Amino acid sequence: MKNIGLFFLLLILALAIPEATFAQKELKRANKLLKNDAYCEAIGPYNIYLEKFIDKKALVNRGRCFYHCNDLEKSLTDFENAR
Repeated sequence: MKNIGLFFLLLILALAIPEATFAQKELKRANKLLKNDAYCEAIGPYNIYLEKFIDKKALVNRGRCFYHCNDLEKSLTDFENAR
């Protein structure tokens, strides 16, 4: 019985780790796009990352992207959620 529980735990971890790694790569991609002033392009990768993690800095950065892409309502929401 313990082996079955351990098997399912390992299976869950094996499925979750690649997803988290993918999200981390999207954050790096988004930050690079932001640095290169590709604001509207950076929103998608920030969305993917923020679906998996709560990160105030990423929210602020996505808020900056929304601001530069003239979506002031979403920008304000991200800034407020980052407080």
